[in-house]
Amino acid sequence: MLGSTNSARLSSHKLHGTNFARFNAPKRIHGLVAWYDFKDKSTQWIERDSYTTQVTSNGNSIGRIQNKATGGARMGEFIRATNDAERPTHQGGFGRFDGSNDSLYGYGTAATTGKTHGTLSSKFSDVKLDPLNLSMFVVVNADSSSISGDGYMVCISGTATNSDSEDITIVLRHESSTNDTVYGVSYENETDQELNSGTNLPATKSLLALVCHKGEAKVYLNGTADGDAELSNSQNRILQQTSHNLHGFCIGEIITGALGQVDSGFFDGDIGEVLVYNRSVNDNERTDITSYLNSKWSIY
Repeated sequence: MLGSTNSARLSSHKLHGTNFARFNAPKRIHGLVAWYDFKDKSTQWIERDSYTTQVTSNGNSIGRIQNKATGGARMGEFIRATNDAERPTHQGGFGRFDGSNDSLYGYGTAATTGKTHGTLSSKFSDVKLDPLNLSMFVVVNADSSSISGDGYMVCISGTATNSDSEDITIVLRHESSTNDTVYGVSYENETDQELNSGTNLPATKSLLALVCHKGEAKVYLNGTADGDAELSNSQNRILQQTSHNLHGFCIGEIITGALGQVDSGFFDGDIGEVLVYNRSVNDNERTDITSYLNSKWSIY
C-alpha cells in the first residue's frame, strides 16, 4: 500500500527534471534579475516610446520588450531599440537581429538622448552582480554562415562597488574566428577573463547555459558540459548598476560602463529567451531551468 509519505515524495519528485516545465517558471528560482522572452508576444511592443501597438506576428518590428523578472533588484523594467531602424523583428517566437545595427538596450538616467531608461520611473534599477558568481541562459539560433565579427548576445555593464572609476563589462558572445561561445569579463584595471566553449555554436536552435561559482565557470550546450575555466578577480570587484549613469543591459550588441552603447559587435541571428541570475544556480536548479527551456522551445 502506498503511504502518504511516499505519495508526498512522488509529488515532490514530479516538480523536478522534465516535469518541471509543467509546474514552474524561471522566476521561482531566486536571484532572477533579467528575463526577456521573445516567444511571449504580450511583453513586446512595436514602438520604442509607448505601449500602443503590441507585437502580434512575424515581421513585426520589436521596439520594446519588458523584463519578466520581478522585484526591486531586477535590471530594469524594459529595454528598447535606440531608434526605429535598429529594431529587431519578430520571427517564429524569436527576436531576429540582423548583425548590422539591431539591438535592445536599457541604461541609467544620465545618458545621452536617443537611449532608453531601464524602468517606467525613468531610472535603471540598482543591482549588483559578482562576475564570478552568476548564471545566464540563452536560447539562440545563430546564423554562423554569415558571421563577420564577434556577435554579442548579452552584455551587462557597470562600475565596481569599490571604485566608481572602475568599469566592468560582462558579455556572452559568439566568437567569429571559431564560432564558439565565449563568456567574458572585462575589467578596466585588471586582466580580462574569458571562458571559451569547446564546441562551435551551430547555425541551429541551441540552448546555452553559463554557471560561474566562485570563479569556476562552466558552459553547457544543449544540456551537456562544453567547457570550463578558472576565472580570477584579485580585487573582488562587484559590478553595480545605478540609476544615474550609462550602465545598462543589452541584447544584441556590446556596451561599456563608460560610453554606453557602442556601434560594434552586433549579433547576427535569433534570440529566443534570455535569463540572468545574480548568483550561481546549483546543478538541480540548472537542470530545472534547462528542462523548462527545452520543453518550451523543443531544442534537443
